[in-house]
Amino acid sequence: MPRQPLASVLLPLLATACATRGAPPPRPPAGDPPPDPAPAAVADPAPAQEPAEPGPAAAAEGVPVEGRSLSAPGPAAEALDDPAPVAAVEAAGRLADDAPVVGVVAADGEARAYPEALLAVHAVVNDALGGEPIAVVWCRDADAAIVYARVLPDEDEPLRLADSGRRWNGVAVLRDRDTGSLWPLLEGRAIRGPRTGAVLEHVPSARTAWADWCRVHPDTLVVLPDAEAPAASAEPSGRDDVELPPVAAALPADARVWGLRVGDVAAALPDDALGADEIRAFPVGGRPLVFVRDAATGNVLVAEARHEGRALVLARLPGVPPSLRLQDVASGETIRFSRLPRQRVDRVRWRAWARSFPETRVLGAVTEPRSAPREPADPPAEDAPPGG
Repeated sequence: MPRQPLASVLLPLLATACATRGAPPPRPPAGDPPPDPAPAAVADPAPAQEPAEPGPAAAAEGVPVEGRSLSAPGPAAEALDDPAPVAAVEAAGRLADDAPVVGVVAADGEARAYPEALLAVHAVVNDALGGEPIAVVWCRDADAAIVYARVLPDEDEPLRLADSGRRWNGVAVLRDRDTGSLWPLLEGRAIRGPRTGAVLEHVPSARTAWADWCRVHPDTLVVLPDAEAPAASAEPSGRDDVELPPVAAALPADARVWGLRVGDVAAALPDDALGADEIRAFPVGGRPLVFVRDAATGNVLVAEARHEGRALVLARLPGVPPSLRLQDVASGETIRFSRLPRQRVDRVRWRAWARSFPETRVLGAVTEPRSAPREPADPPAEDAPPGG
């Protein structure tokens, strides 16, 4: 029986939960990459029967693949498999209220949080939530935390992912420990090994403060970092010696952006280009996209401004968070944001996004001035039933 995509059941649930208190696959390789000789050993404690990781010979220079750079192996973090989560109350004294966490909600409503301090040590956490195998992955240099499903559409057994110790354009590369295939963290598409071309399914998540996550999900479980583990730095490692493309000059290298891809088109919205109650609309890859910020988590949510086959011009309802409900200017209909087709978006350092997608379009730039939010002429009463 074919598996139902995990994102199709998680997206509406996560968006609705966050409001009360978000990708198409990257472009495929132009051709098969050259085969690699055996690599140097990496730190992942893989069992003896696991295949050796494919990759270029260890060298000071990275090996170009399709005009971009795959580095030789370096130090790799040890993945955390099948962690034992605890109740939020057990985190008292272990997690500060403002500790950043990555939160995920399963289709059955089960919520779980992964402190970024934990991810900074392990880089990959292989877990299962609501019966679905997931991997929470982290790149220190990109300041990126992403969640992927670990079961490929045409396979039954979950992948066992780990940090490979390599960099792809200065961003972490994952390795599946069954075949040694390599998966750039931001793209989620295998570029080397037996699974080349396979794409990991993105799972919606939220990056927010621990106290904010608990307010929305009081029954959440949390995977705590080892009390004996040394603190890991979230600052760049210094291994990002890949040349920056011309587009990188558009923003400071360390600026945080919300990156997304629609087909072959990549775009990035600077984090400071969207206010708490703003709505911003941009066409990307032929799709009219609307950007709002969830006031509870601080995350940017992106959706296509289309409902039931109709293109929408959306405006903010006074006193209502845009991530909850919007109004279609043409019809006056109230639309729940969670009913709009959602678009994957990831918060990353600008230099990491620009290197991975050098033809990216910067949204909200000088050539695209911010316009004042359009207010509906006759907003519906606050207690009126939503139309979306």
